[in-house]
Amino acid sequence: MSAAWYIYDNQLSVATINAQINFHTESPIELIDSVWIEVNHEDYFNFHEILYDNGANGDPIPGNGSYNSSIETLQMENGVYDINFNYTSN
Repeated sequence: MSAAWYIYDNQLSVATINAQINFHTESPIELIDSVWIEVNHEDYFNFHEILYDNGANGDPIPGNGSYNSSIETLQMENGVYDINFNYTSN
């Protein structure tokens, strides 16, 4: 399962994209080398960001096969963007 969602906090004036990909419990997660997302919004930005499974950087539980990241970004008027999840293995 993978998911990404955009949040804008009016009080703090902060925009965030939260991303998560969960590998199946039977997947050999020890073979996963890196996980990242590519985010594209034609009017605002285009970037890639690493997702983590280390208990930091937006990831709550280390080593469980759930890769997460919380990325501060520019505010989008419509909140519509393209996102692709990618990974490499050893």
